[in-house]
Amino acid sequence: MNPDFDIAVIGGGPAGTTAAAILAADGRKVAIFEHRVFPRQKVCGEFVSIGARPVLRQLGVLAKFDAVAGPEIRRMAALPQNGRILECTLPADAHGCHARALCRARFDNLLMQNAKSSGVTVFQPAHVDRIEPVATGGFSIFSRQCGEISAGKVIMADGKANSSLALPAVDKIKTAASGHELLNTSYLGYKAHFRDCDMPDDLTVIAGGPEIYAGLLRTSDLCHDTNEQIAGNRGKAEAPTYNMAFAVRQLQAAEHSGPDDLLAYLFKFNPGLKRIMRRARRESAWFACGPMRPGVRRLYANGLFYAGNAAGEVHALVGEGMTLALRSGRLLAGEFMAGMAAGKGDAEIAKNYQSAWRTEFTGRLDAGNLFSNLLMRPMAGNIAADAFNCFPELLHAAVRFSGKAASRQAG
Repeated sequence: MNPDFDIAVIGGGPAGTTAAAILAADGRKVAIFEHRVFPRQKVCGEFVSIGARPVLRQLGVLAKFDAVAGPEIRRMAALPQNGRILECTLPADAHGCHARALCRARFDNLLMQNAKSSGVTVFQPAHVDRIEPVATGGFSIFSRQCGEISAGKVIMADGKANSSLALPAVDKIKTAASGHELLNTSYLGYKAHFRDCDMPDDLTVIAGGPEIYAGLLRTSDLCHDTNEQIAGNRGKAEAPTYNMAFAVRQLQAAEHSGPDDLLAYLFKFNPGLKRIMRRARRESAWFACGPMRPGVRRLYANGLFYAGNAAGEVHALVGEGMTLALRSGRLLAGEFMAGMAAGKGDAEIAKNYQSAWRTEFTGRLDAGNLFSNLLMRPMAGNIAADAFNCFPELLHAAVRFSGKAASRQAG
């Protein structure tokens, strides 16, 4: 019996919608299951590096992205705890274009609408309760909104570190940690939009404090007040919008009353960031997420393929999360198409995908995680600041290697 869909994608974020749109354009029957209604906000640095542009071009949405994104971001300033400012230029792509920022609600909505126009069937809102293998091959997906739907292959792009849909009991035991260890190695993320920040439009700032780090940049306007504004159906906002996002270790977060208190704590140790935000006014609610545990997770398990944050997560404020999601979705779609065209089974497709993914992303995750940890440790941050001041080319190399330059993945 033929399944309802060739491929089911669980999660409608950048990784899921990218993979789904590419596979649908290749003639596959694809469905997305997304449990939230769009547009919606979520914690995100909103930085879209130049590595994302080839994927947006392939999807046919680059012009739309450029029309609504914030101004080009050409420089980065790192603010360690000691008050120094380390600045470097960010590279342009082969077309002379730089990184941009786009409100996450608008970005996800743009990609979801593109997936629909590519022929993807979208179930939204649709909460997936469980996924079960079928004896004759493929999977049954059970959703309280849609009932039972069958698919030949499943892509997990729900962004979860330990999805209860996919991990058997033994894997859950292996990933468990003591309460204190979990609090010490995981992070909570917060995000809000501000106005009246004293910084140039072409600058992105990352700032550190003890067990906390933050990112601030000019993002797109009209991105948080109403759904109509998110869709771009109202006039121009009266002032530029800045996205502030920060990540804090759970142990540190437990000592504070909430995100406003945590931001005041960060200002205490980072006078540079405090100066930039001395007149800032928050224009949205705080959004929160977590726990986050940066690192490589899984790429293939129990017959399921993983993409985006479900496969691996970089420290949030390095600013490569959305680019990694887009590129991993495209990478997986490419391996699917090549493997299915050659008559390969899932195990062989998975082997090729795992090899390509690690070549593309592992070094970037490691570099980004190291860079973020330097910002959160005063002694290490001071040593790094001295090295970068003496040898500025090291900072440029670190920025490029962590993902701000063109990717090794073709295109």
